[in-house]
Amino acid sequence: MSAQIVGRARRSVVAQVLEPRHLLGAGPNAVLIPDVPSYEWYYGCAPTAIGMILGYWDAHGAPDLFEGSAATQTPAVNEILAGVAHRVAGQENRPTDFDGHYDGWGDYRNSRSYPSHEMNPASLADFLKTADGAASRADFVAGTARHLAWRGYYGWNLQRKLWGQYSFADIRGAIDAGRPLLASVDTDGDASADHAVTIVGYDPVAGEYAALNTWDEALAWYIFAPMAAGTPWGLESIWNIYPGSPVADQSPYYGTPTVLPVTIQAEDFDLGADGAAYHDTSAGNSGGKYRTTGVDIETTTDAGAGRNVGWIIAGEWLEYSVDVPVGGTYTIEARVASPKQGGTFHVQIDGVNVTGTLAIPNTGGWQTWQTLAKPPVQIGAGQHVVRIAFDSNGATGFVGNLNWINFTPYQQPIQTPFGGTPIAIAPTGTATIPAEDFDNGGEGVAYHDTDAANLGGAYRTTGVDIQATTDAGAGHNVGWTKAGEWLEYTIDVAEAGTFTLEIRVACPSQGGKFHVEFDGVNRTGTLSVPNTGGWQTWRTISTSVSLAAGRQVMRIAFDANSSAGFVGNFNWMKLTRAGDPVSLAAAPLAAPRFTSTVLGLLTDEPGDIYGLQALGSRT
Repeated sequence: MSAQIVGRARRSVVAQVLEPRHLLGAGPNAVLIPDVPSYEWYYGCAPTAIGMILGYWDAHGAPDLFEGSAATQTPAVNEILAGVAHRVAGQENRPTDFDGHYDGWGDYRNSRSYPSHEMNPASLADFLKTADGAASRADFVAGTARHLAWRGYYGWNLQRKLWGQYSFADIRGAIDAGRPLLASVDTDGDASADHAVTIVGYDPVAGEYAALNTWDEALAWYIFAPMAAGTPWGLESIWNIYPGSPVADQSPYYGTPTVLPVTIQAEDFDLGADGAAYHDTSAGNSGGKYRTTGVDIETTTDAGAGRNVGWIIAGEWLEYSVDVPVGGTYTIEARVASPKQGGTFHVQIDGVNVTGTLAIPNTGGWQTWQTLAKPPVQIGAGQHVVRIAFDSNGATGFVGNLNWINFTPYQQPIQTPFGGTPIAIAPTGTATIPAEDFDNGGEGVAYHDTDAANLGGAYRTTGVDIQATTDAGAGHNVGWTKAGEWLEYTIDVAEAGTFTLEIRVACPSQGGKFHVEFDGVNRTGTLSVPNTGGWQTWRTISTSVSLAAGRQVMRIAFDANSSAGFVGNFNWMKLTRAGDPVSLAAAPLAAPRFTSTVLGLLTDEPGDIYGLQALGSRT
């Protein structure tokens, strides 16, 4: 139904409602949508005003939004607005609490029949959260979307615009297209929005808009002006509420795809049934918050508050419709939490795994959060569907908690020394390089790690796995090292020469292999990590290297895993000019005691040398 030009004469503006509505104050240029039903306030201005818009669409291409005709304010219509059946003794003036209606119901949107319960889940007052008096205007969009989804409709255009984001031309365009608008207004001019009305017309000459204000059955005209002190009926915001292109079973949560770059809240996954917009292995929302799907949502104490998705089980997934105006390279970040070693997940775009496996570390608690980052990811221009797919459970029996995912344009980081200046290798003495003090620069620049999380959760927030060590001197060590990973350190050699390179290692089994490069040249050959007796039982292996003078990059490259599944643990590296004393640290040996020093070469396989080791002293 398109808008119609209406003169000043008293004419009906609602063709199928209780009685004709008169155009009080309408000028000769007034343009109106003639058949928007007019409802009087029924336990909330927002459900009443939105109900009028849905009642209009019920007769214009979206049938079954109401039970029976919505052209008049029948008892059945009122039941949808704020059903009498779910007002309780002592609170007859309002419906009961929003959250309490859905506990244990699971996903009821697939059924048009009311569940056997004293509450009416179709009530707009419930979906908008006005039933408990705690609604925010942001809930109007989400609540309307949830109500529409319950009635079987997806893909609607639901968009809120604040003053300054729209003009009188936006109202004209909507009315000309036959689309009534919801508006939030300040009725008493105290600069605070306090009422919701339905805009059904405009006067381009007078600069006025026409609204059904829910307080009576008459059409009222108001000046198009912003909410401000001393300006009654000033506008705070307007909402578009109209059907979009049909989308089978799935549509963006806020009506249109989320534009990247942006942070997407985990709980704002697409609208649609289980198997279309999400998959959850259990019925019901275990957290009982925000949405009435099978996805489990709870309140979070993370920075920014809000909510997170929890109780996540391997095999579940969430999808988000996004729009990328300009294709390019992005960093994908995920905000995660788990009180023990978490599970794994990955991110897909249009069905393609773009991140590989991401592991959730032990962050210290269900509400103790860490951010995982996975750069770079190529995303082409246009609309896409992002899926977060949960692959394996962690030690808790769940994958972990997820708060948000963030997409930011990727910027190639610059590699710099960890302490700001290169590690000095002096002509005399020994330079100690802690394994955890690898360069700054990020994944693929200063280090490479096969998972995105710091599995040890200590010292730094990169993907390198760092834990506290019980080795002499305490501090930290790098652990969980796997074949293919590497770490780089910027050093500055004062004088060229031959140096003894010592590496402090630990492993409960034998077989891990690695090598050390300087400016891309392998200077050590293959080095083997011995069976030291435990992950925190340490030995020092050594070899000699010839180094040029000047600034250069030292890389420890991990080549092969031990039978324990990892290369080994690494505490520190030391460089000592040849001829200077070196540390001959060894793991403690059992009795008998020795008095004379015996030196030897530790070997594992032909050609593999661990280094010169002090074996003991004979008593």
